[in-house]
Amino acid sequence: MTHVLGLLAGLALALGVLLVLRLIFEDNQQFLRTLGRPENLSLAVTLVVCVAVYAALVAAISRPGMNEIWLAGVSGIVLVTLLALQVALNIHLAFESREYQSGGPLAAAWAVCFFIYMAYALLPIRLRHACIAGIIFSLAHLIGAFVLYPSQYPAMMEHVSDILYPLKLRTVATLLAD
Repeated sequence: MTHVLGLLAGLALALGVLLVLRLIFEDNQQFLRTLGRPENLSLAVTLVVCVAVYAALVAAISRPGMNEIWLAGVSGIVLVTLLALQVALNIHLAFESREYQSGGPLAAAWAVCFFIYMAYALLPIRLRHACIAGIIFSLAHLIGAFVLYPSQYPAMMEHVSDILYPLKLRTVATLLAD
């Protein structure tokens, strides 16, 4: 578990370094002024909080006498930090994409895929809890995509209807067969 927390702390630090580098090289603006924009500040604060939480969790689980009940609580805290990081990344990418035509819902979807992988493969939680976490991560991404990208709403709804239409036909066929 300490290796997973080290990986997550490294990920948060790497994202922080990338954020700082992007803010330094952006349009000759002052660093603090650019950092003060809400989307940048929210991501920076979230990254700092995540690193602090991961460091505290490493200190907490390093003591002897840890059992699986404690590990489940630690995993729950990690899932909450991953959700907070996902929301902050989604907001950051949404506002960045409006200015530079990069990021967007697809870029945020890669973060969601990574966080779902973390929940399923690397955290010591039951499969039921990992599935619930995956559903919550996916719903948070979909809600964020619909709220943060209203200009792409028709295309997203068309994609959702393309996915749901075959399911609807199968449901109707099953009802008619009965």
